[in-house]
Amino acid sequence: MTAILESERKIISQSVHLALVLSVLEYDRKKIEDTSFKIKNVYLNLIEHTMLQVQADLKVIKEDMKKNQLKVQRGKNDGLATEYDFYCRGFHEPHRFYNNSLKSNTQKLLIYYLMRNTE
Repeated sequence: MTAILESERKIISQSVHLALVLSVLEYDRKKIEDTSFKIKNVYLNLIEHTMLQVQADLKVIKEDMKKNQLKVQRGKNDGLATEYDFYCRGFHEPHRFYNNSLKSNTQKLLIYYLMRNTE
């Protein structure tokens, strides 16, 4: 039996994926700033607005994590998978996320947040 409940594991996984979405958006924002678009501000505003929404959701998740004494720490990346260490009330559980899975889930979340902005 594991010390970390499935619901707690889900919260931690959400924090991992949303943090990746933020890093992708930040990277894209910097790239757009450095390139020449005719109407660059439209894209920058969309990205910045999306980042605010992701940050707000991540803040709620981080508060849940703090309330439930949950922590996550990124470990090694061997090119195939990235290790994350989950901590819950003093218990430790190592987890490996395949990089393709991280990328796929990050893309799904990115689409979700960007499409939410168009409504």
